[in-house]
Amino acid sequence: MRMKQIILLALFLSLGLGLQAQVSFSPAEPAASDDTSSNKVQLDLSITNDLAAEQAIFWNIDRETPVNGGDLIPSEWEFQVCDKNTCYISGLESCPTSSPVNFTANETFTFNIYINPHGVAGTGSFWFHLTSADGAILASAPVLFDISGVSSTDDIAARKMQIFPNPTSDFIQITNDNEVSKVAIFNIVGKNIKTASHFSGKSHDVSTLQKGMYLVRIFDENEKVLSVFRMNKN
Repeated sequence: MRMKQIILLALFLSLGLGLQAQVSFSPAEPAASDDTSSNKVQLDLSITNDLAAEQAIFWNIDRETPVNGGDLIPSEWEFQVCDKNTCYISGLESCPTSSPVNFTANETFTFNIYINPHGVAGTGSFWFHLTSADGAILASAPVLFDISGVSSTDDIAARKMQIFPNPTSDFIQITNDNEVSKVAIFNIVGKNIKTASHFSGKSHDVSTLQKGMYLVRIFDENEKVLSVFRMNKN
């Protein structure tokens, strides 16, 4: 897979609650550029606890709300976030409720946000929110991505894949699965729950999984990740 160029433009805005800001972002205008040879473009975001007391913070990527009336980012773009606790599995776009990020008074920590565009060019925006335990937004960073390049044939085929039914209770299948050789299912904190080989038309039993959200990663015979899907288990 080759792409002429990836250009990432990001503009961050801190929104505090009350008379005193609780969380702030830096730098003010981070930027990065790369190509798809790595399939993992890194953007660093430093976050500071502006209070003179410890606080627990949760994060989430809001890809459903365009910034300032702009375009939504392509659904094929896949994110990975590394916070103070761990580097979460690619495709997880919100901090688990059981794993808040605890900041001591006036502490600064750098989050790492990675993007894999899966060969899909486009321009769009998303919000990176920081919230309290009750869901109140402490600060938000509007982020704009401009990714240009040429998609490969494999990437175009991968975009046509879907898992169904979703939500599901008993099994899943994959559409356009001729190139698929393996399916792996992960929980939201990145633990591999189940891995199985795949052939065209095969169903995968998920009846023994607990209710909740999982990430399904689809691989080809060369162990390349073709796509990642969020699966809701009833």
